Amino acid sequence: MESSRISKINVKLNTFDILSAGTDFYGFMSLDRLYYTFDKFVYDADRELFYQKAAEHSGEACMVRLCALDGSLRDACVKITVGGSDGQGEISLIWMDDIFDVQEQYDRDLEIKNRLLELYGDDSFVYSPDTESITVTIALETGNQILRFGLEEAGAAMKLSPSEHNRKELENLVANWKNGTRDYEVKMEGPMFGMNGDVKTSTIKGTAIYDGGIYKLSVGYIHQGLDNTASAKKIREHDSLTGLLSKGEITNIATRLIDVEKHEAVSIAIIDVDYFKNVNDTFGHLAGDRVLQSVASIIENEVGEDGVVGRFGGDEFFVIFYNAYDMENCRERLRSIKNIVNASFPENDENNPVITLSIGCAAYPKDAQNYEDVFTLADFALYRAKEKGRNRYIIYDEAKHGTLQDIKNSKHKNVRINSRGDMAMGDILCMIMDKIYCEENYSLDKVLDDYAENFGFQRIILYSGSPRHAVCMVGEKIPTQEILKETVAYLEEPEVSEGYIGNVLIVDAVSVFETRNERLYRLLEKQGVLSFIHVRFQDRSGRECILSLESVSTRITWNHNCMHNYRLMARALSAYNIE
Repeated sequence: MESSRISKINVKLNTFDILSAGTDFYGFMSLDRLYYTFDKFVYDADRELFYQKAAEHSGEACMVRLCALDGSLRDACVKITVGGSDGQGEISLIWMDDIFDVQEQYDRDLEIKNRLLELYGDDSFVYSPDTESITVTIALETGNQILRFGLEEAGAAMKLSPSEHNRKELENLVANWKNGTRDYEVKMEGPMFGMNGDVKTSTIKGTAIYDGGIYKLSVGYIHQGLDNTASAKKIREHDSLTGLLSKGEITNIATRLIDVEKHEAVSIAIIDVDYFKNVNDTFGHLAGDRVLQSVASIIENEVGEDGVVGRFGGDEFFVIFYNAYDMENCRERLRSIKNIVNASFPENDENNPVITLSIGCAAYPKDAQNYEDVFTLADFALYRAKEKGRNRYIIYDEAKHGTLQDIKNSKHKNVRINSRGDMAMGDILCMIMDKIYCEENYSLDKVLDDYAENFGFQRIILYSGSPRHAVCMVGEKIPTQEILKETVAYLEEPEVSEGYIGNVLIVDAVSVFETRNERLYRLLEKQGVLSFIHVRFQDRSGRECILSLESVSTRITWNHNCMHNYRLMARALSAYNIE
């Protein structure tokens, strides 16, 4: 139920600029007020209280009235807490007029669940990972009986019949509870809890509940059957890292909805984490896993009951939106996903990577008549989002992007290199060079983009000519032309120009220049460079060029054993006229 959600609004505490918000609050804002600061929505008479609570940012809730677009006032309960980065905070908001609806819906859902369990004579359980305790509700004719016990005493409390099968199944059940398995099912022999001796099998089926990527509870039911018939319906497969649906499951759902059941108004979105390889290379694979889990949780929370989410592999996610009659709703959700991820991994947080998303979206039957074609259009839109600089979403529009047939015939179709992340650097370079010489429209920008994405370089700048000037730039923290004009002189400083070994210069930390050449150090500092590799080469017309591979958000210590690959990267660029 949409109204039951608490809106999370990320703001700057000093100005109340809205950095990100959930879809619900974006809907309240409307496009006409998209650039309002949060305090502008607060009713004049309540603003002093709001500012006071914001200054305290203690997390204590307060009641304020917010102004709707039509001038009416809506009562809201808000609490303000400090965010993960300096100067940022989070406002949690729930509308007061929704609270009664929420409670009524909760009561209805609880009543339905209890009636269904009573109908089948089933028992229910809740496992809490915090206390490692299990609460079982047993449905009896005389009323419900509540049992509580810990993991260590689970076997004795369940009063299972002794058998090797039951011992192994109990171990599986306990492991599922401990590990927070999303969906699981175990079958015991005989009755549980010393109940009806005629019971042949006891089936325990459960699921884990997560909030913000944190394992909260495991809940489910216990069904005791009088025969040995087959178990319940097949459980959907989930990705073990994120808990989202697996690639096979999400693909099957999309294919069934579009090709078999032909549901109206289904849209799909493909979501990529930008430069994810750089996260693994710089912060380690455990940090990369945490990023994927966090992004998965954000996507899942924003999609809510309006669709399903799967992990397509690596750093790619897949969303199916139901009832997408109005693509504006998809637009709001995609915008929220993008902005919340941005706010969760900001640039000024030195201990965490900067994370942005590229998203492509298309709809059935508006854009295409089968799943394969809808996927092609969404994939094309994702490619365009990357081509335009990443950190954005693009929804396919025939008027803007051309027809399906145009895209199918186009050589601009996105063929992502190393999508599984398991190719060697040399193999990737061979594929890139093949594209340079075989694809007519494989531009210089696209080459650098592929370098950045596949090798995890935070920023790449290509310099050409004499005097030097920047021709192409991709990646993070791109400097302005004004800064480039002021700082390009660092290329000619002796410590740089005379430091090449075989046309390659590797500097693992620009701080080495701080005492040796302060001017050089200040120029690099102004450009935001932490470490770099320079490779000198000549373009097709014989112009002197420099390929600059740079770390700008987190310092990288470069692999000195890959010099031959760095030279190959520059050699590939020599096929272009770089002016």
